[in-house]
Amino acid sequence: MAGKKRRIKGEGSVYWSPSRRRWIASIVTESGKRQSFLGPVDDESPDAKRGVEDRLGAHRSTNTVHREAIGAWCARYIATAEIAPKTRSWYEGLLSRYIEGTRLASKPIAEITKRDLRTYLDGLEVGAPTVRGVYALLHRVFAVAVEKDALAVSPMVGLRKPAHKAAKRPVWTPEQVRAFLDAAKSSDYYAWFAIALTTTMGPAEIGGLYRDDVSLDGGYLVVQRNLSTEGVIGPTKNEHRIRRISLPKMTVDALRAHLGGHDSPFVFPSRQGGPLKYYNFRRRVYHPIVKKAKVPLIRLYDLRHTANALMGHLGVSLLVASRRMGHASIEQTANTYGHLYESGDQEVATVLDAFFA
Repeated sequence: MAGKKRRIKGEGSVYWSPSRRRWIASIVTESGKRQSFLGPVDDESPDAKRGVEDRLGAHRSTNTVHREAIGAWCARYIATAEIAPKTRSWYEGLLSRYIEGTRLASKPIAEITKRDLRTYLDGLEVGAPTVRGVYALLHRVFAVAVEKDALAVSPMVGLRKPAHKAAKRPVWTPEQVRAFLDAAKSSDYYAWFAIALTTTMGPAEIGGLYRDDVSLDGGYLVVQRNLSTEGVIGPTKNEHRIRRISLPKMTVDALRAHLGGHDSPFVFPSRQGGPLKYYNFRRRVYHPIVKKAKVPLIRLYDLRHTANALMGHLGVSLLVASRRMGHASIEQTANTYGHLYESGDQEVATVLDAFFA
């Protein structure tokens, strides 16, 4: 006679209990404790049995997820999450360099404590931006685990975010901005630089502009796309970067002249008619104008920071600057650029002096 089939450890069982008059599903957890799921009293129907079987199956599935290591969770999140390609590539680098191979990476997600995370983050011998990146990745992975009912509470709750140390961003003075734009007037891309220095748009946002994004009569443009370094048009960095920006007359005039010189759907096409290639643009257009204007060479992206510094110099409010920059909050603008808006604070003192005089 064939023997009774042996149950696999952790599989659990379902049986009818005459003494308790109900279906019962029972399983021994990894910690050795018995977990039971009870059906309705005096209900011996197949539906009642299936009910406790489903609850047992859900527990087994969740328990398996609980035992999965945090490193595997990170890898799956990076591979499947709806994030920008640049962010995905950045996360992949963080995972391979700073998470994989560590004690934390092999630990089951359900066993990781706040203390484990604090010890791990404090032990990273890298710069503040990298630590913040790792923190952001882990924060999102644990949030997904909670969403999928793999965890009741994320161990990241209450864990202080690593301090942000804003790097000093090189910017041009107002006099240098004028000198550069004067030197750029003879260039076919004067409008590109006029936009960069009056709108706070980054190179990727300028490269992603289509004709339909610009209203010359309305005096504004709409930011809603990015051009990657690979020459691919995609969405903006985040939803806050989608914004409408009013243009000064000088920029409108420059755009009008520029758009009248070609019929490409892109505002700034390459010689072949497609999106502008950054490497060639920097080397062939930007660097010679910098040399001609006799101003310090800064990154193309630093023109965005220069535009923001110029707003601070002209007394534009921090709130308006934040919206124009496409920041998620005014706190983000203040933390990064607050020192550029000290002139506005001086204006308050001047007004008070006039009032009390």
